[in-house]
Amino acid sequence: MVYAALAGNVAIAITKFAAAAYTGSSAMLSEGIHSLVDSANELLLLYGLRRAAKPADATHPFGYGRELYFWSFMVALLVFALGALAVILVCAALAVMAAVLGATSAAPCKLCCAC
Repeated sequence: MVYAALAGNVAIAITKFAAAAYTGSSAMLSEGIHSLVDSANELLLLYGLRRAAKPADATHPFGYGRELYFWSFMVALLVFALGALAVILVCAALAVMAAVLGATSAAPCKLCCAC
């Protein structure tokens, strides 16, 4: 089930980035970043599922089952952290592009409302 969600999120991200490139829509670019963050979250959940399935050993006599909760918590934190970081980086890049293109072109940039 997680593999299907991962494949779906990657396909959706590719489609959204293609639509953003074709239309110049900043909203679609933001949605593409959102789908990429969702894909990264799915990878962390897959890692947590794999770790939780490990059998008990001398250092963990009750097994690793609770590790799934830890990795789910990491996903919850990273949803906000990676999403915010991606938005900041994209906005910074668009501001630099607007400054450079603004000096050489009279046409406004479609991706940034600050242009």
